[in-house]
Amino acid sequence: MASPFRERLRAALSRYVEEPSVRLFTAIGLTANGVTLLGLVVGLMAAALAGAGWLLAAALVFLAASLLDMLDGALARQSGQASKFGALLDSTVDRLSEGALLLGLGVYAVRAGLSEGRTVALVALLIATLLCSQMVSYVRARGEGLGVKTKEVGLLTRAERVALFALGLALQGLGLDLALEASLGVVAALSIVTLAQRLLHVRHELKGG
Repeated sequence: MASPFRERLRAALSRYVEEPSVRLFTAIGLTANGVTLLGLVVGLMAAALAGAGWLLAAALVFLAASLLDMLDGALARQSGQASKFGALLDSTVDRLSEGALLLGLGVYAVRAGLSEGRTVALVALLIATLLCSQMVSYVRARGEGLGVKTKEVGLLTRAERVALFALGLALQGLGLDLALEASLGVVAALSIVTLAQRLLHVRHELKGG
């Protein structure tokens, strides 16, 4: 179940962000899938900025892409455009955006003039973070295929993952050394915990509670 904090945050976002944005998208004729694809374009821009070393800008643009990811679902629900393909496209774009960002950071790691040891460690951490976060999403998808919902299960859902990525990028961009590695390490560690929580939840539900 969602925590009270998550529920209050979502209520505030729905009232002050989702509803006005949905009205705007509807007025200009933008579809839910169009918003999803726009989010992908913005996410790729964030990855390019990260690869160029403009980490603070990358953090802000990545947050914008994540906001569009939230709004496409709201638009689909409120406009009656919700579909199974739209849900699939949304999930696919989520994975592509996160993977592209981590790839961009891999380019940054190679180009940033870091020591050889730190470059190797950062690239290894990026790969570990990508693997762990993608597995969390994979277990959710497989669980839903078996009839078990896990979206709200675990310490680290996509919202928290996005926030940690953006925080690490922003702090590193502002000159706080090792902030990026710290945020990636937290994401990887909590993803492993969340993976275990979701696996146990699916096992419990499939055994009949």
